[in-house]
Amino acid sequence: MEQVEALQLITHEIAAEGMSICESFTVNSFIEKLPPGWMYFKNYLTHKRKTITLEDLIVKLRVESRNREANAVFIHTNDVNLAEHKRNGKGKIPPHSSTSLKKQVEPKNFKWKCHKCGKMGHKANICRSKVVPSEDKGKSQAH
Repeated sequence: MEQVEALQLITHEIAAEGMSICESFTVNSFIEKLPPGWMYFKNYLTHKRKTITLEDLIVKLRVESRNREANAVFIHTNDVNLAEHKRNGKGKIPPHSSTSLKKQVEPKNFKWKCHKCGKMGHKANICRSKVVPSEDKGKSQAH
């Protein structure tokens, strides 16, 4: 807005000297002197078909600057509450150790005897042989 006020002072000084400048020229020079951050608003004003008076342009610039100030405050307040979690890997979430469903690998140096078949090298829960029926199955035992 300081630039607009400076340009207004220049145009008033020129008018006070008795010279006249075309109003559309002053409006276009004001629009062209807008900062680079105002590029979208500048494009909006230049593509507008209706002619704008200098007073209308100044009003629009003041409204736009107030809106930008309000949006800047709003944007900065949202950034404070932002929390990001760093994820390792390529988008895969590693499973927790308590909920891991991986098959437990038995040790390679397993030297116990299977109590189902009597062979060495595996456990009873992995044994492939059928249970051998014993001869005294029909007899009941007392405790």
